Amino acid sequence: MTARLESGTAWASTGGLQVGRSAKTGQYLSGAVDEVRAYSGVLSPTTIAMINDLTPDTGL
Repeated sequence: MTARLESGTAWASTGGLQVGRSAKTGQYLSGAVDEVRAYSGVLSPTTIAMINDLTPDTGL
């Protein structure tokens, strides 16, 4: 799997998906994760907008 860091450079994953962990520092999120979605590629802005329209706003 290949992903892009905030800097825009690509990096290759050698392990499983880790939710709530910083790619830069390795630190973990201190809190709870409510929902996670993983996609097999980059989503277009149109697809992101469509997903957002289908997802109810819970007021978080």
